[in-house]
Amino acid sequence: TVAPDIGELVSNQLSGLAPYRTDKKGDIHACVGKAFFGEDKLLENIRVFMQELVDEKPEGAKGTYLKQVCITATQGKGYKILLPTVDPASIAFMVDEKKDEKEEEDLAA
Repeated sequence: TVAPDIGELVSNQLSGLAPYRTDKKGDIHACVGKAFFGEDKLLENIRVFMQELVDEKPEGAKGTYLKQVCITATQGKGYKILLPTVDPASIAFMVDEKKDEKEEEDLAA
């Protein structure tokens, strides 16, 4: 990676700052983790990234800011994610349905 200040780049990487890039169509590409991170860490990284993305929305941006979300591994198949589950403005944001079902089962027992 080419950067004007290598020390700042290294400290940002070590602190967890995730760089992202955009393309001409407005797609945002970002790494939110590695396969060995485990489900909880990956979900937390996705939650933080999506929250930051919405927080950094430009003032002049009009209309729907998030239209579609996909996740993929490098060289892997892409999967569409239900937008309400990753949109911080939604009540379904990062809700763990499996956890909710387990809690309901525990209460019923």
